[in-house]
Amino acid sequence: MLFTIGKNQIQRELHLIQGVIEKKNTIPILSNLLIETEADHIKMVATDLEVGLRCKSEATVNKEGAVTISAKKLYEIVRALPESDIKFEKIDNNWISIECERSQFKIVGLPKEDFPSLPEFDFAEGIPISADLLKEMIHKTSFAISEEDTRYALNGALFIIQGKQMCMVATDAHRLALFKTEVEKKLSDDEIRVIIPKKTVQQIKSIIDNGEKEVIFGRSENHVFFKIEDKILVSRIIEGQFPNYEKVIPVDSDKEVIFPAKDFTDAIKRVALLSDERSRAIKFYINPGKVEIRSSNPELGEACELLYVPYQGEKVNIGFNAQYIIDFLNVVEDKEIKFEMKDETSQGLLTLTEKHPYEYTYVIMPMRI
Repeated sequence: MLFTIGKNQIQRELHLIQGVIEKKNTIPILSNLLIETEADHIKMVATDLEVGLRCKSEATVNKEGAVTISAKKLYEIVRALPESDIKFEKIDNNWISIECERSQFKIVGLPKEDFPSLPEFDFAEGIPISADLLKEMIHKTSFAISEEDTRYALNGALFIIQGKQMCMVATDAHRLALFKTEVEKKLSDDEIRVIIPKKTVQQIKSIIDNGEKEVIFGRSENHVFFKIEDKILVSRIIEGQFPNYEKVIPVDSDKEVIFPAKDFTDAIKRVALLSDERSRAIKFYINPGKVEIRSSNPELGEACELLYVPYQGEKVNIGFNAQYIIDFLNVVEDKEIKFEMKDETSQGLLTLTEKHPYEYTYVIMPMRI
């Protein structure tokens, strides 16, 4: 194997691959990436057996071949090299020679035969999705995916396609983010409903950040596939029953407060500075014309912020996790936020007041303070 490639070309792909490689892997081959040469390009593949990424880059190929080498170490080497062409050559016993101007490295690899293969999909049968739209769905929901291993079905985002509608939902049982939209062309006759792992969701967003226009989506048995230009992301589907998210969304909230988004965000962040570090609890005292937001920590002190709002309903005092509200506010760009609630024991509902080509809903459970 012998090929030459520009530093920027290969570094960009190696950076994406780092998100797939497991940092603490007990199987040595999974710490490696597979490099294969073909005619006028190279293919790079990485997998942790749950998520896999296949990239392709143009290169000057003098001799075809394949080898696997440490993904992390190769990325570190390439990143440290000068802005120039890099020559890769496979020498005896899977050793790889890397040369760039006056720099030369030799690192050991493992044979291609030890590397696991990725499932395949015929993208001619795939579903085209706007890359910007998919990125927006992920941006507005992925932060609510659960981090707890005990509730496996919550460790991913529920992705639904049916007819012209697309929907993504994420929840950790304490809050729920829902993004729903309708597109012009029919996407699928049958309903597609899959739970996509958090790692996969984050990797999709990283790839789309490079400015791609379209994503081709596909499903085959227990895998999903995303083709983004020359990159193909493969992922296992999370098996399990996702909660009935529609039952969580309150329909009888009779109190509605409209907050200026910037003032609301700034107030929450300031009051949260003196909230309990573990619970992050803050309390809203909602009265006609004004809302007081308070926090208290026996070891630090207390904070209070007053916001004047056009609210004329009944008084209500209700507590929430400040970080959950901040997470929502960090992903919206609207000038106003609508906060709906019923009483101190019922969930709150955060939505947007402006019209959008999508529906965005955020449910947050109350806290007893």
